[in-house]
Amino acid sequence: MAVAEATAAVEPGAPAATARFVGNRRAYWRLLVRGAVLLAVTLGIYRFWFATDVRRFLWSNTEIAGETLEYTGTAVELLIGFLIAIALLVPLYLGFAVAALSLGPTGQVVSALSFPLLFFLGQFAVYRARRYRLTRTIYRGVRCHQDGSAVRYAICAAFWWLLIALTFGLAYPFAQSRLERFKMRHTYYGNLQGRFEGSGLRLFLHGLPMWLLVAGPLAFMLAFSIARPDRCGSALFCVSST
Repeated sequence: MAVAEATAAVEPGAPAATARFVGNRRAYWRLLVRGAVLLAVTLGIYRFWFATDVRRFLWSNTEIAGETLEYTGTAVELLIGFLIAIALLVPLYLGFAVAALSLGPTGQVVSALSFPLLFFLGQFAVYRARRYRLTRTIYRGVRCHQDGSAVRYAICAAFWWLLIALTFGLAYPFAQSRLERFKMRHTYYGNLQGRFEGSGLRLFLHGLPMWLLVAGPLAFMLAFSIARPDRCGSALFCVSST
């Protein structure tokens, strides 16, 4: 019944549901201050309970078509996920450290490859964390969820971030558009599939003036230094040769 009602709410021709935040700003700040104090007192251990409280506050005060969201995640689940990540990452870090110290040039190569590998694992974790948040989100009694391969998402994210670096940030709008489209295509509310209608080109045109102000001069100076020889070096050579 709940799925049928949700489907009827988004049928073509139905009025678009508007989302708004109805929470109290002072209550939110009190939550943040209390969480910051408890984080300091517990040396960071409270972060899992803090994140859960913040999510519950934000979800329960986000209203869509007159009804609010519900967050059902728990701090214990976040703690268990953190411990699993630590159990996997600590041996990996130790392996990289031992290789860098004992294998000579080969260890240096392994150490250099550690950053791309850790970045890949980070993107994998981003997709898995989004899946967790969606499966803990309920609206009108219907739970959201996400399918798709986290490995495939990490590969796509790694490719796009490499392209962003090679283009001095110009590929960033297109990367965001493609990655968000990937995530929304695998996002479901009940049996309703999500979609992303944004355009990378429109985002590019909106951000191009800022890029020209910030990254443009840096890119120009780098290209100029590569294209032309160092005049100072040439002058020193001429003086020394005379």
